[in-house]
Amino acid sequence: MGHCGSLFHSTNIDKQTLHRRITPSDDQVADQQEYWNDLADYLKSDLKQRSSCPITTWIQGSYKFATQIRPGRKGLEYDIDLGVYFAWEGKAEDGEHSALVLKEMVQESLRAYAQDSKTDATGITDPKEFCSRIRFSEHFHIDVPAYHEWDDTRKLASASDGFVDRDPYTIWEWWLSTFGEDERPRARRMVRYLKMWASLKFNASSEEVPSSIMLTVLIAYAYASLDLSAFKGDDELFAALVSQIDDDLCGSNSDEVMNPVDENENLNRMGNGFGIFKSRLKDLTAICERAVKAEDRPTSADIWSEAFEHFFPLPDVDELQKVDEATGSALVVAFVPEVEIAVTLPTGKGYTLKNAAANIPKGSILNFRVFNFSSAPAGALIRWVVRNEGAAAEAENDLGHFNGLGHQSHKETAEYKGRHFMDVTVSVANRTVGLRRVPVSVISNSVVRGATKRLFRRA
Repeated sequence: MGHCGSLFHSTNIDKQTLHRRITPSDDQVADQQEYWNDLADYLKSDLKQRSSCPITTWIQGSYKFATQIRPGRKGLEYDIDLGVYFAWEGKAEDGEHSALVLKEMVQESLRAYAQDSKTDATGITDPKEFCSRIRFSEHFHIDVPAYHEWDDTRKLASASDGFVDRDPYTIWEWWLSTFGEDERPRARRMVRYLKMWASLKFNASSEEVPSSIMLTVLIAYAYASLDLSAFKGDDELFAALVSQIDDDLCGSNSDEVMNPVDENENLNRMGNGFGIFKSRLKDLTAICERAVKAEDRPTSADIWSEAFEHFFPLPDVDELQKVDEATGSALVVAFVPEVEIAVTLPTGKGYTLKNAAANIPKGSILNFRVFNFSSAPAGALIRWVVRNEGAAAEAENDLGHFNGLGHQSHKETAEYKGRHFMDVTVSVANRTVGLRRVPVSVISNSVVRGATKRLFRRA
């Protein structure tokens, strides 16, 4: 039985849960909507003049499915897909514009939009096989594929293969028909969890990564095989879904994940990287099994952090002293880490704190050390994790980082104003035996101005 359902998701929107931490904030969603609406209006007008065709747009992808996640690493961007539809009578191949011409018109239209000083676009990239990309200042980009549309039939313009059978409407309709309205929010959460795991465990700059639509379809396929009434919390259901996906993929000799509305399209575009995906999925399955079977809530949360790192919240410290509802017995903490924080101010002066650091001036160096580690149980290891909270951290997509395992001390730089936690977890043989949440608040340094959005940066 799982212990961490309420740490995965809660109806209390102010509670720090995995789902809350991986989901864009309301302000970010509103900003994105404002930007893509403005771009859509511009494209409809500009491309109509360029092509002499009626133009419509349709938001698609994760934003449309409501499964968009926060970027897993600082420096990564939110992704939005905005389809542009050129209409002319008959088949796509019968029109006066080729697929390549449509793509070139979209690229030039985006270039003109980005060069307009009145927009917040920061530039465009070279066109890809199926889309063009425009970047914005608020940590996101919009991919714009071009389609021909006529009589409820759509074809995607590609750079090398002309018009191909890719219709985002049909898979969206499949998604709606697969889940009832009441079940859809939970299904979306499951997709978000799997996508965040993939974002954390695959390096997009050096590895083939699983596509968002492939992960979405894998969750939906697994859903159909489970008795949902058997799973109370999101932790239990996610673990079951991951296990089912693992069984489905590893039980088949095929590396195909077929599009549910197009039997000719394989959604697996990872090539040789699919073997790595299956291997890491098996590792995730093992993590899920250990987390669900853990003896207590803090141990379970620490195991889930192996999959979700700093995005997974820890139980509140005072909660660890309460009665464990699952067993009816008090939680046993074998070791209470005492943390010394040596603070070096920007002026060079310093002082030492214990277990909390309030009103730390920006630019200070903080060296954390478990000074009673000699009293820890034999074989104990320390996990250091920074977890940031609040609107400023969310705006910069900087909710923390994992700092390593096994070190008695760790150094950080208080770079940005805000509230943070240095979470110190002590474990023996994969069981949590001690936990300390060290609150850190950073205030502005009167000498240094600006840079107040991000919170806590690795030294």
